[in-house]
Amino acid sequence: MTAAPIGVLWLGTTFEKIPGHIRNPDTFDFPVVYRRIDGATPQRLVRDADPTLLEPIITAAKDLEAAGVAGITGACGFLVLFQAELAAAVSVPVWASSLIQLPMVHRMVGQPVGLLVADEFALTPRHLAAIGAESVPVRVTGMADQPEFREVMMEGRRDALDVGRLEREVLDRVDRLAEANPDLGALVIECTDLVPFAHTIQARLGLPVFDIVTLTTMAHATLTRRPFRARP
Repeated sequence: MTAAPIGVLWLGTTFEKIPGHIRNPDTFDFPVVYRRIDGATPQRLVRDADPTLLEPIITAAKDLEAAGVAGITGACGFLVLFQAELAAAVSVPVWASSLIQLPMVHRMVGQPVGLLVADEFALTPRHLAAIGAESVPVRVTGMADQPEFREVMMEGRRDALDVGRLEREVLDRVDRLAEANPDLGALVIECTDLVPFAHTIQARLGLPVFDIVTLTTMAHATLTRRPFRARP
């Protein structure tokens, strides 16, 4: 069976996408097709929650469907606000955000779930309600005040990424989150830009870590089932 391609909706950012980022095709062992959302920027999607983005988001999703993808995801977790409309607009499965995993993760661990997000001040009850997670006990930390993340990811001042500096910022945030919340049962990474550090986060916390790559890998597996065979 040919590997089913997965479509990825992305924002207008040009910084370096290192392995582990959903916009780096080396992250996956199956084909990925990319479509930019016309006019979408981190400011408009994350901080403004601009409802006028719905039309270009749906247009990009339909373009991906026409290109023959088997499923569609997104390169920003704040696309969760448009999950219902996206799923209704196309005939292939859509998982717009890693946040979709929140209710499942909470049921798996039975404890509060940590959230690592791009901007904790932009995350609202609307985002959680969009995927039925309004009753999930979440403990949130974000990267909005971290210089490397803010300058490169949110403000687009430069394309060159200081990976070591960003990793230190990420670990500082998760360390503080864990210290303030010793009852965490798992962590969900909302921001696709931070997934490359999932392994170091897990080594630090000793917890299950979920993100857009874990979700996309699982979803792809549901679309490419194969017969089970006994080992020789």
